[in-house]
Amino acid sequence: PCLAVFRSPGEPRVEGYTTLLWTLWMALVHLLSLPELWIALAVIATGVALLAGTGRQVVALLRHVRASHAAVAIALATTLWCYGLAYWTLRGMEVGLLACLLATGTVWLVRFADDGRPRALGWIAMCAGAALLTRTDAVVFVVPWIAFAALSLRGRRRLLACGVLVATVVVTLGAHTLFRWAYYGDPLPNTYYLKLGGIPLASRLVRGLAAAFHLLQVGWFVPLAVAGIAFARPENRLLKLLLAAQVLAGLAYSIYVGGDAWEQFDIPNRYISPAVPALFALAALGIDVIARSAALARVLALALVIFAGLQLVMPFLPATSQTVPAGDGTIHLRIVVEVGFALHLVRRQPPARWLIGVLLLLATSGERWVDW
Repeated sequence: PCLAVFRSPGEPRVEGYTTLLWTLWMALVHLLSLPELWIALAVIATGVALLAGTGRQVVALLRHVRASHAAVAIALATTLWCYGLAYWTLRGMEVGLLACLLATGTVWLVRFADDGRPRALGWIAMCAGAALLTRTDAVVFVVPWIAFAALSLRGRRRLLACGVLVATVVVTLGAHTLFRWAYYGDPLPNTYYLKLGGIPLASRLVRGLAAAFHLLQVGWFVPLAVAGIAFARPENRLLKLLLAAQVLAGLAYSIYVGGDAWEQFDIPNRYISPAVPALFALAALGIDVIARSAALARVLALALVIFAGLQLVMPFLPATSQTVPAGDGTIHLRIVVEVGFALHLVRRQPPARWLIGVLLLLATSGERWVDW
């Protein structure tokens, strides 16, 4: 990270980093003059703390909306044991910091919508500004906050919240862009030209969609299906829309830029992973809905059976053949798990919450942890 910030004498300045705030933190760790292994350990320890903080905010959010104790525990477990989120974070990427900032900002935004405490606005602005400095494209996650404030608040509180958020986005991105232009001689980050420069939108969309299909195929259809069932009941609808908007924003952005460089890892990429806590929180609310309705449990069972059948076909589709190996033997293990849970769900009484939580954990991270 130090080489990314400072240049050799006589050489042109190059913005050799993607994540300003995270790079500065790693540079600070290097300034402590620790042995190399201790530097790596310090970054990993930071990641552990960020994961714990993210889990704490997920719990705070679900308790705020009075979710069941089982749903809170499931959301916490699936967030902390999400292999993709842990992988990127403990490998020293900025994903954990961004996920923690998004979860924290969401909690304070929901609290402000309920009680209008001015202190919450400061936390919201701080989280939004830090997220934008962590990664410029985090603006795709802040836009749903603005929409939530516009839809859920009234009168002066709406103007105040929307004004603070819009001002934070404009000032932060404006100041960062001016600095980039003055110091590096270009208004856009170097990674923009490396990743998107000269690549047609159609090519990016084809690869991004293939990566998205691949993610569904390796188990992430399950939390999306459970999260969708959360909308079957009207309570906390705007919060559910906020959580869904963050997930869809990350997915849409990933498709737009053509996915990431490591889609073969079978985990959510760095553009989607920051929204994974929001997905698990929404899925936890969906579990509460399913646990009260045998009919909705059977809807989920039907969706699992249909998707289990599609998994046999998807590796051979032209759109996914480049990213999904046709001979993936673990597909059959996933199908057995999904069909087994589907058979349990079709019973007359509603299923136990913890069983659906086990399905979520197995579908999204079970194979990855076993492989590791």
